[in-house]
Amino acid sequence: MNNIKLYLSILIIISFSVLVSCSNDSVSGKKKIIEEPAKDVNESELLIDFINKSGDFINTKKMPTIIKAVDVYDNLGKYLIIDIRNNDDYMDGHIDGAVNVTVKELINFMFSEANPGNYEKVIIAGYSGQTASYYTSLLHLLGYGNVYSLKWGMISWSKEISPNKWGANISNKYAGSLETKSYPKGGKASLPILNTGKTTGYGIMKARVNKVAEDGFKSGYIKIDKLIKEQDKYYIVSYWPATVYGHGHLAGSINYLPKESLAIDKSLATLPTDKPIVLYCYSGHHTAFVAAYLRVLGYDAYTLLYGTNSFMNGKMKTGIGHAFDPNKEVNDYPLVPGEILVDKKITEKENSKTDSLKVSSKKED
Repeated sequence: MNNIKLYLSILIIISFSVLVSCSNDSVSGKKKIIEEPAKDVNESELLIDFINKSGDFINTKKMPTIIKAVDVYDNLGKYLIIDIRNNDDYMDGHIDGAVNVTVKELINFMFSEANPGNYEKVIIAGYSGQTASYYTSLLHLLGYGNVYSLKWGMISWSKEISPNKWGANISNKYAGSLETKSYPKGGKASLPILNTGKTTGYGIMKARVNKVAEDGFKSGYIKIDKLIKEQDKYYIVSYWPATVYGHGHLAGSINYLPKESLAIDKSLATLPTDKPIVLYCYSGHHTAFVAAYLRVLGYDAYTLLYGTNSFMNGKMKTGIGHAFDPNKEVNDYPLVPGEILVDKKITEKENSKTDSLKVSSKKED
């Protein structure tokens, strides 16, 4: 009898243990499903909603934030200048006060060291303005609204810097094969699918910006000869006013109006998600901003390096758009050799700001 009671007791304990175990597995399983937000979140829609609520910078009149060398020269001391060229070229000569930061370090530098709010403007200076524009766009998407790209790059600053980055890449080689025929936009399609695993618009934005920045500018541009050779492979966007489009454009290219066409309530959804997109403008600066933006959204987008200057520079000089002309665009501002330590530069600015506050306080007293 005692053996039977013992057996029944053991059986009850085992049954209860199995029941509890199954219950815990069930709860654990539900928690795992809840912890996988991407299954129930349309990240593209969340990201677009966040962009719209943040002002949709890429489709505003402020875009692109490009600054001329003369403005920088007239405001030295007010601006934080970040030189993204390689260290050897920076050491040979840079803008007075500029700090040298690689593009790989740029976002982290802005977040942890730069204190961009202490400056009227933050200037990104590269070789030709192409890379700087690309990364300036990414910084704007992260909320840094006072960042500007130096137009034409460091070539525009001084005659001592070789203009070959521009000079060797401007031509008229395809100016004779332009079309005036108008091509329709594609039909509306779904937005690209994003899988960052984030559940907020800003979280998705940050993850995508970091990914595009990590991939680098080389992943976001194309040169004119490659484009012409493989023209049918691409959805080509002529990103300039309709009047200019009518004067002549690359064969098969489709006109999208700057600062408005790529809004979600306009023509963004007409861009293909199954075909690479190439955008071109006058200088490549503007479409570098746009290509970075589209890549953050998940499109396979590229800016045409050096823009229309790479294939119809002569026609640009007739007044159609921004033509690179070394006689007009290259200045003779001084270069400073050697290195400026980042910490020292930022510290000096902090001290200067503190001193000015003290003076202001004394005046108020």
